[in-house]
Amino acid sequence: MGWRASAALALALLLPSSPAAAADAPEKEPSPKVAGKVHAWKSKGGLRYEYFVPESYDPAKGANLTFICHGTGLDRRWGFANHPAGEFRPDDIVVSADGPTEVPNARLYANEEDDLEALHDLQEELSAIFKVNQVLLYGHSQGAFWVFLYAARYPDEVAGALGQAGGIWTNTPVGPGFHHQALVLMHGTADPVVPFSNSAGGHGFLLEKGYPLAHLRALEGWNHWPNAFHAGQQLAWIEGMTTKDPARAGASLEWFEEVREREWVDFSALHSLALRIGSMEGAPEGLRARAAKAAAEVE
Repeated sequence: MGWRASAALALALLLPSSPAAAADAPEKEPSPKVAGKVHAWKSKGGLRYEYFVPESYDPAKGANLTFICHGTGLDRRWGFANHPAGEFRPDDIVVSADGPTEVPNARLYANEEDDLEALHDLQEELSAIFKVNQVLLYGHSQGAFWVFLYAARYPDEVAGALGQAGGIWTNTPVGPGFHHQALVLMHGTADPVVPFSNSAGGHGFLLEKGYPLAHLRALEGWNHWPNAFHAGQQLAWIEGMTTKDPARAGASLEWFEEVREREWVDFSALHSLALRIGSMEGAPEGLRARAAKAAAEVE
């Protein structure tokens, strides 16, 4: 299969490969006052989703909005069943929505304009309730293909996207207008469902097209299943490479600094993040010193 997969072929390959769901979360309308627990709601258009607002959310400062997009044969419940609320992107408002397309006994993120618009409608609804600083996307399997399509559809609103165990669809727009986005393709080298070459080739293609913030994270020996730790690490890199707020860049650096199992650190990502902070406007000297130390240790 070519690394830039057609929608039909990708769909045929992407089979359910991880726990589908936990129990349904209690329903409660989103509000800054609803924090610390996972709740369920649906958009005005009827798209069902689960969401988590951190207790640290400050309406004056705002927070990032991170969407989790599941793979084939799953639904909204997959997100928090595999990415623990309050641990995965703990400072963000995290939303795990149904794929907008209904299929037998499940939901699907389809390569369709209606699906893109459905999630965008939800994004706008939540942005009217919360102060959103950045929008980040994380997709797995079918959802991985889809998040890159969504990021390209709304380039002025999406800071970056992480796709695990997927690739890039042939109809995903590419070009200079998207070069400000941080895009990560993460893939297990032993994936038996979607070949690792999908992500490796997709990353190479982005580099050829001049994307300065394209990154490949190879998970040596890993299969098709999600990996919340490594997804969190890549999303920290995406935020750190795109935020204009030195404090948030510092929080991204801290994510890497606190990893005790150093063999789990993505040193390439850490190095580029440290260099970015070193030249970041408004970064305090203490943060610059930490970044310089991190870069030197990698080198």
